[in-house]
Amino acid sequence: MIKKILPAVVLSLSLISCQMGLVNESNSDEISARAVSRVSDKGEEGTLYDQKIKADDNRIINNPDMGFYRSYTIKVPSDGVLNTDKIISDLKRFDNDVTFESNYRYAENLKINLIQLVVDISAFTDSFEESKLSFLNEVFDYLRQSEKSAIVRFKYNPFYKLIGSYKFHDADPVFYDIMRSQIDVICKTLKPNTDVITAIECDMFGGWTEMPYIVTAIINDYCAGLRGTSVPLLVRYPDYIYRCISNEKSTDLEKWYRTRLLYLSYTSYKPDEKDDYYRLGIFNDDYLEGISDYGTYKMGSYNGYRYLNEGEYRDKEVNFLIPFTNHTPFGGKLRGTYNIESNTISEEMYKTHLSYLDIENRTEPLTKIYNQKYNEEETVFEHIAKNMGYRYEVQKCFLQYPDDVSKMSVLIVYQNNGFANLPYHRTKAVTFLIRNKETGEIVSSGEIRDFISAESAESDSVYPEEELESYTISKLDLPKGSYEVFMRVADKGTENYPIEFANADMWDASLKANKIGEFEKKL
Repeated sequence: MIKKILPAVVLSLSLISCQMGLVNESNSDEISARAVSRVSDKGEEGTLYDQKIKADDNRIINNPDMGFYRSYTIKVPSDGVLNTDKIISDLKRFDNDVTFESNYRYAENLKINLIQLVVDISAFTDSFEESKLSFLNEVFDYLRQSEKSAIVRFKYNPFYKLIGSYKFHDADPVFYDIMRSQIDVICKTLKPNTDVITAIECDMFGGWTEMPYIVTAIINDYCAGLRGTSVPLLVRYPDYIYRCISNEKSTDLEKWYRTRLLYLSYTSYKPDEKDDYYRLGIFNDDYLEGISDYGTYKMGSYNGYRYLNEGEYRDKEVNFLIPFTNHTPFGGKLRGTYNIESNTISEEMYKTHLSYLDIENRTEPLTKIYNQKYNEEETVFEHIAKNMGYRYEVQKCFLQYPDDVSKMSVLIVYQNNGFANLPYHRTKAVTFLIRNKETGEIVSSGEIRDFISAESAESDSVYPEEELESYTISKLDLPKGSYEVFMRVADKGTENYPIEFANADMWDASLKANKIGEFEKKL
């Protein structure tokens, strides 16, 4: 996960960042002592006050860029004229739709904040102007105002009915060129809206999203068109990542298999943060369908020779993908319940950093995970819904200030208990709000600096690392009274897409912030 530290814009700050062991009853005193030592080392004035923080209450949290999603398809006519009012009206009904009841009963505590927008541009048999996609700006504006985010997928498949599901490569190559020419127009539409876009699923052609013969060119076109942004690009199969990083363009299947095996042997491969392919990740439209997820994690055999068995492919490829999925979203369509009975699938969810899943594609797997126990406290559904994406829990919090409360330092220890990390293209800013208990008047610190995202674990048997952070509010002028302190973590320059912490009784929806402490000014 990339950790960016920017200078303070308005207020001075002191930054403390270290990795620590899990906070529990046995070592909380040790952490308190280290926290006191760290603050004392900085020479700040005032007394250090330990705040009362409740633990994670295991509720389902609906934070940005994660969780269960619903899918909506927009078929764009050749003239590009669409009724955007109807599209937005349809999206508004997603939170309460009678057609969704059969699956929604499994998600009574969920709010759908993530939408998959499938944009079908098959009507265009030639290149087109950006104005033909201008309606999307209105759709993105609605999502922005609603604080929903989108997984975007463009489809171009005019010959699907003619060539059949498995004969996509028989189409006239001229249409590959047309499709590629459209990617530049697509990117021009998407670039101003990347604050709303969780990821782009690069699925342009084929009945089952297969496009191996042109995948490298498609990815390179997207990378070029989106240069200057860092929005993730998700591809359907690990093979496509192999092709990109190996610059493999051959249509020779045997050579392709060998290329795949070559990179499977390099499980320590890590993409360079400066490389275009750093933004690559995976979407899995057959998640938990079976041992290979319907071919996601295997190539099968060539000329009767099987290079690896299916289970070996899955394990090796999951490990290979970790350096990609640890900073890009990973998810897709829940199509089965492979390995759910053993509960070992949770280990894989940590490794792949599971971020999102659909909740309406198939009822059968939802029913099964809803009724099956993960442990004595929760079902498999609850375990997945609770941990999907990132999940920050505050372990300790101290407020330090002089008697006149003319300034304040906030020292906070937190960890990420979720499967995934905050997507690397998201930069969140920290703002503190101080509210008078009697008058309700609020004083804002303004944005202090970027939020440092604690890393998730890569196993449910390993404790996640923790962050110890210190912030200083340099000037305060408050009347006597009792106060509450809130920490807002939201998009820079706005209050949009705030992050809710997992601690009980901490979230204040009206402030879009988490309550981390209280104090009293007596002088």
